[in-house]
Amino acid sequence: DSDAGFGDVSLRTKWTFWRLDSGAAALALIPYVRLPTSTAGLGSERIDGGLILPWASEGPAGIVTGAMLHWDSASSADGRRHRWSGAAFVRRDLFRLLSAYAELTLDAESGSWSAREGTLGAGALLRPWGGLEVDYQIQRGLNRRAPDWIHTLRFNWEW
Repeated sequence: DSDAGFGDVSLRTKWTFWRLDSGAAALALIPYVRLPTSTAGLGSERIDGGLILPWASEGPAGIVTGAMLHWDSASSADGRRHRWSGAAFVRRDLFRLLSAYAELTLDAESGSWSAREGTLGAGALLRPWGGLEVDYQIQRGLNRRAPDWIHTLRFNWEW
């Protein structure tokens, strides 16, 4: 099966509340709100949101490792649905403007361990100028509940 259309728009901000003096590691909070802007039934019809807790650390040879906990609260036909997820990644700069990374994700719905899924993916992160980042990722589902393949294109702009 395949669906096409425009998805919901998410707005978020990041607060880095802990950082090593050397700048080699940091921990932050990212609250977000998701607005119902989708077409073709691809998103929610209500305003949803959540909270992300990311950690990252720079290591030798330009290798960056990190992990993230994520709580998402979304509306559903029978009330609110709460989803928990975790991710771990390793990233390395290839050139000044280009990085490659690998990522493992695990997701589960509150109260239903059988509704878990996992993915393994790889991607490229391009930083063409200033605070703009263009990120493409492809992921492969690791179990029957996960989609076979997921393609993601993200645009991030920091100012």
